[in-house]
Amino acid sequence: MTVKREATGDARLLRSVRWRLVAWSGLITLVILVVLGASLYVAVAQSLESRGETVLRQRASAIQHLIDVAAPDFQRPGFRLQLGLAFGGPSSGTFAVLVDPAGRVLSSADATQAASGLPSQPGLNAALGGKTDVRDVELGGTPVRVLSVPLSQPDGTYVLQVIGDRSGDVRTLDALLLVLAVGGLAAFALALVGGTLYAGRALVPIRESLRRQREFAADASHELRTPLAVVRGSV
Repeated sequence: MTVKREATGDARLLRSVRWRLVAWSGLITLVILVVLGASLYVAVAQSLESRGETVLRQRASAIQHLIDVAAPDFQRPGFRLQLGLAFGGPSSGTFAVLVDPAGRVLSSADATQAASGLPSQPGLNAALGGKTDVRDVELGGTPVRVLSVPLSQPDGTYVLQVIGDRSGDVRTLDALLLVLAVGGLAAFALALVGGTLYAGRALVPIRESLRRQREFAADASHELRTPLAVVRGSV
């Protein structure tokens, strides 16, 4: 009965140690996966943001240069800059509008721009305060990045807004997040399976040690039984 109770206690102890090893293995793997996944996601997001902002700034710089060259005609009534959507070149796909001090959009297709929610009022307000502003907003349900640049002219402050579509960046980040989530779960499951197998092998020496300990205790008890009986009889 005693031997059976000791065996049950040893089995409970081994089972507890095994689950602890598996839990620690899974926890460490999970922490590593979360840190690496978050670092990768942040790095990709920052890279996409930096690239998109660079494209907007290149378009804004080109338009500013055009305004400087066209300065003699810039104030002439009816003058219109060729803004709108850019095709080809490093700034392809960006959209630009210019707002005069009176709040009028100096570009063709004003009606289309107004219907699309341009110019973006938050960026316009920030630029009128003298600051170059970059922010992510939604226009008509489409995620975009808006660069607002103040341009000082003799008759006041103009605001140049360059808009870039972020739909591709959002899809890329969503796909990356899905890959990281699925891959992370798969790696975590494999880590638990591997931890279970490793824990089973790691417990073999412990199990053998407990067996030898029980055998030693049983042999010692048997060997001491006769001397103890003699001592008890003498007492």
